[in-house]
Amino acid sequence: MLIIHTALHGEARALINHFSLKRQHDMNAFACFRADNIFLIESGIGKTNTASAIGWACGMLNVSSPVMLNIGMAGHTACSIGECYIANRIEDHATQHRYYPPQLVDTPLGSDCLLTLDRPTENYPEKCMVDMEASAFMQAAIRFTTIELCQSIKVISDNTLKPAGRMKDSEVESLLAPHTEAVTGLASDLGQYRAELMDNTGATFSQLTQQWHFTKYQQQQLARLLQRHQALQPDEELIDTIPAWIDSGKAFMRWLDGHLNNLPVRL
Repeated sequence: MLIIHTALHGEARALINHFSLKRQHDMNAFACFRADNIFLIESGIGKTNTASAIGWACGMLNVSSPVMLNIGMAGHTACSIGECYIANRIEDHATQHRYYPPQLVDTPLGSDCLLTLDRPTENYPEKCMVDMEASAFMQAAIRFTTIELCQSIKVISDNTLKPAGRMKDSEVESLLAPHTEAVTGLASDLGQYRAELMDNTGATFSQLTQQWHFTKYQQQQLARLLQRHQALQPDEELIDTIPAWIDSGKAFMRWLDGHLNNLPVRL
């Protein structure tokens, strides 16, 4: 499944039309739209709204390791209005926490770093996009899927020459609409990549769950860890590298998580 997050309806409109999504009137917590295997949720502006929407959607949908895209507007000191980029580094200004979504599939989109702020600003940082949702999206999304399947795509809506201001939904839609084909291509490639990850980790998952006990929640964590390992070290036979001292599923996951976190960042 593909889960798309936007903050505003204007950001969603081009995607709703492109994918022929239908409003889900039985869902009242957030504005939600759906068609086949695509689910779009509008959170409202800001980190708190974003984290709440992602947690609610993933809990309600209960899908194993979905592809998740955060799509919306961003400011930049120099980039032209309407240019579109995929974030290769996302930093939360308040907490300094950083995320590095690996760029593992080809896309015509450029890439740039992204800084998430708590409030709008006209003081743009040098050579970096700014928004108000992406870090919260990443923090929430990686609880439900592997980071390789989480990406943030931003269209430049304001810059030094045209500072941020209130925009009509139609104006936001017109900026995002030219990039819907690129979004579709990225989502499709990530979906194929997800299928390959799940296929390639199935045998290892089965072997480990037979060797050690994992609760249902731990099994979900294990599946995501195995997918991360497959994405980051596809040529390594994981079973052959497990240290002899590991004697439980919990110890194994702690070791594998540390092992993956110590690998070099791939941009």
